[in-house]
Amino acid sequence: MSQNLRTSIEENLAKLTDLLKSSEIVVLRLNHRPRDFRVTTHACLTARAFGANGVIIADTEAKGIIEKIESLNIAWGGGFWVRDSVATDRVINVWRSLGGVIINLSMYGEDIRNVLSDLYFLRHIRLKPFLVMVGSSKVPAKMYTIADYNISITNQPHSEVAALAIFLDKIHGGNWPRYTEGTVRMNPSLKGKGRISIMGTVGSDEET
Repeated sequence: MSQNLRTSIEENLAKLTDLLKSSEIVVLRLNHRPRDFRVTTHACLTARAFGANGVIIADTEAKGIIEKIESLNIAWGGGFWVRDSVATDRVINVWRSLGGVIINLSMYGEDIRNVLSDLYFLRHIRLKPFLVMVGSSKVPAKMYTIADYNISITNQPHSEVAALAIFLDKIHGGNWPRYTEGTVRMNPSLKGKGRISIMGTVGSDEET
């Protein structure tokens, strides 16, 4: 790791701590590589759509993804955030200090159906914040020990993005956020293609 990146990681962690204090569910993206740009972007989009507060892309820079999500927030609304260049171990330590629960999504974990009631109790009754780890390349073995819960959606090979979507859906009981403050609105249709409305400033909407 270069000295510049190390310095950036320390600075970003300090800025991130206050953000984590106000977050209920955060996704920690592990081992992101440049070639994972599209999948990691989809993980961020999924986290946003299904009610996470933000995503941390650990141990590396991901400026392009951050810019993409910030642009999407302007159009579609919400305060969803993405941060990069923060060391995984430091994030874990901060989360522990905040009393949060650490969850590792993995096909090697326990079937979520067997522990969903426990997770629901922690999140909605005890109001414990969740840090949800989602791997890219092979997840280090130590992460399975660090996690409070190793959770599988299925013990069959599958996409980490699919696992994240199903996990968040179950934790929220299907009650995902409805963003209303953006400039773009979706007008869905049961039959045929729906329309996207772009909110105008002169009293009329543009539809596409």
